[in-house]
Amino acid sequence: MSKNLVYIGIGILAIIAIFMGYKIYQQQVSLNQPTSKDQSVSVSQPITEEEKLVKADPLNATLEERTAYRKKLDQFAKDATTVEITNCKPNPLVARVKENTAPNITNNDNAEHVLRLGTTELKVPAKGTISVKIGKIDLSTNFDCVGGSQGTWIPQ
Repeated sequence: MSKNLVYIGIGILAIIAIFMGYKIYQQQVSLNQPTSKDQSVSVSQPITEEEKLVKADPLNATLEERTAYRKKLDQFAKDATTVEITNCKPNPLVARVKENTAPNITNNDNAEHVLRLGTTELKVPAKGTISVKIGKIDLSTNFDCVGGSQGTWIPQ
């Protein structure tokens, strides 16, 4: 009988040891998990004046308002024969291009991007370059990288 009590005692101690080991393991795992305060929060970069201006394109504005808008764009415009896309953000955002030419769009990313020009969508392959035929440009013509930033072309 006393032998049986010893075996029962050992069994109970083994169960307690397993249970305590599991509780210690749970505590270690929970200590290694970030709390809501510790979790990194994705902070987007502040939007630049140039980006604000490009996004504020007054499509339904009067000719006078659009002309004033175009003058503001001129402050940021860079002559370009190529617009580079990195992280779906065009560079330069305001590209001064010649009408009736075919500037290049170069995708520096490892993923394909879709570029929207009005109702036309163009695929720019990963690490690839395409040429885009530019016809007559009104005061400005916007384009955007779907899922990313918007850019604009203005005539030289």
